Amino acid sequence: LELRLSPERLTGEITAFLTAPDRVACIVGRGGLGKTRLLRAVATAASGWTVRFLTPGADLSPEHFEMLPAQGDLLVIVDDAHDRSGLPVLLRSIAQRNPKAKVLISLRPYGMGPLASALRTIGLHPTDLPRWDLTDLTDEDAEALAGEALGEAATETLVRRLAHLTADCPLITVVGGVLISRDQLDPACLDHEDSVREEILRAFADVLVADPAQAESGLRRGVLDAVAIPQPFRSDDEQFQ
Repeated sequence: LELRLSPERLTGEITAFLTAPDRVACIVGRGGLGKTRLLRAVATAASGWTVRFLTPGADLSPEHFEMLPAQGDLLVIVDDAHDRSGLPVLLRSIAQRNPKAKVLISLRPYGMGPLASALRTIGLHPTDLPRWDLTDLTDEDAEALAGEALGEAATETLVRRLAHLTADCPLITVVGGVLISRDQLDPACLDHEDSVREEILRAFADVLVADPAQAESGLRRGVLDAVAIPQPFRSDDEQFQ
C-alpha cells in the first residue's frame, strides 16, 4: 500500500541538492515523521547516480570505504545519524575516497550537536548545509493520509477522528487506518483518546504473531515482548541476533 507520507515537492527539493555545489545535506525530524521513506524516495529519484545506504549500526573500517566508487556521481545516505558515532571519520573518509560524493543525512533534532562537530572536521558549519525540517502534518494532510489508509472503510467522521488523534505520528495513522480497513481493529477504539495508540499497536502486534505459516504465536509474542525491553536496538547487531 503506497501512502503519501512525504510531499513530492520535498522530494524534488532534496533531489535538487544533487546538482548543487553543496557536499552534505540533512533532513531533521523526530521519530515517526517519515524521514526514512523520504530518503528512499530521493534514492529512487537520483537517476544516473550511484546510491549507497549506510547500514545502521555497522562498524566501519577503511576497507568499507574502498568499496565506494572513487569517481563519478556518488550519493551516500546516512539514516538515523543521531544513533551513530564516528561521524567525523565517516565524512572525511567519504570525501577522501570520492571528492565528488554527496552525503545526505537524516537525524533527530538532538543529533545536530554531534553533527556540527563532525562537519567542522571537513571545514563546514551547520548553517552551510541545505536542511529540511519535517514537522507534524497539517490537519488537511493528516486527514488525507488517514483517508488513504482507511480506504473503503473511510467515512468523514472516522477520517477526522483518526487524523485528530494521530496527526503527530503518521506511522500510527497508517497502521491504525490499514488495520481498520482490514477489519483487524475495531473503529470504536478511536473513542478511547487516552489509550488509542496502545490499542492500535497492540492490534498490530496481534496481527504480526497470528500468521499460522510462521512460528507458534505464543513464541512470537514472547519474542516481541522480549525485544521491546532493551529498545532502541539494532536488529542487525550480532549480539542482539
